[in-house]
Amino acid sequence: MALIKNQEKEVIDLIEIALSDENVDVKISALKVLADADRDDQRFFTLLKKALNDDNLAVKQNAILSLSGNQNPEAFALINDLLENPNDEIRKFAAMALSGHKNNPQSLMLIKKALNDSSLKVKESALLSLAGRTDDESIALIEKYLFTTDPSLIKLKEHAAMALYGIHDIKALVLIEKALDIQEYFVQYKAILALSGYNDNESLKVIRKAFNIKEHDFKIDVLKTLCGRTDQGSLELLEEIIRGENGKLRNLAIDLLALREDFHATKLIKKLLETDKSLSNMERGRLEYGLLKEMVAKKTTTAKCLALALQRLSSK
Repeated sequence: MALIKNQEKEVIDLIEIALSDENVDVKISALKVLADADRDDQRFFTLLKKALNDDNLAVKQNAILSLSGNQNPEAFALINDLLENPNDEIRKFAAMALSGHKNNPQSLMLIKKALNDSSLKVKESALLSLAGRTDDESIALIEKYLFTTDPSLIKLKEHAAMALYGIHDIKALVLIEKALDIQEYFVQYKAILALSGYNDNESLKVIRKAFNIKEHDFKIDVLKTLCGRTDQGSLELLEEIIRGENGKLRNLAIDLLALREDFHATKLIKKLLETDKSLSNMERGRLEYGLLKEMVAKKTTTAKCLALALQRLSSK
């Protein structure tokens, strides 16, 4: 990035030469560099338009993705034009490029346009471009396709569930919980994945609900959503699993607990080591790793504090 900022003209010149090369891989590599270039530079769009007119579809696709996240009005104009292209692969990638324009009213207008496309694959990309958007209209669109009864749109349900990923608010959580009641494997699975990143009591209730789904065994997938959580409720769930389950599920719960670095996790590890006689030597070793990791962290912090104190004393 620094190279591009410091030597913008030279880089753009090289990209222009590369885009004239006969080798498709050279062109695609040039477009990846172009994606990091100064997007306000008018030559960016000149080169991009050149790539969009290339005979090779892969070159065109990479050129379209270079528009992702570009807030320049000309980028939106290009995406809008591309959504009119007769080739549904081009329109699909144009819809994908909208994923880099979250919470932008203009991009939402284009997403809605793509959702009205005749091609199912374009609709799928448009739905996925809603992922991470928190505005009410985006949530409403996800809900619409999540619960569609239109036979021609049934395949979009799982993409709607995927679009809930990364939103992390109560509106999305409500939809995730409702999606768990849809008796379709991939819809439930994608909804479970969307639970990752939450860290509150309400989401833990939904996680417990997902853990107890009877139709399919999603327990491993549900357990993985606890990674990164620091709340007390998730610790209680880990303890329940370690004490009540066997095999892969128990092993994963032990590893997730050992990876946590908060005080309450350390307390639980010590409690399990002292009271759970069913732990194998290997399981005990993995839990003890969690304690060792904490001790190393404390020693490192202590050493840094001592070094800082000595530095201050020597400067007086």
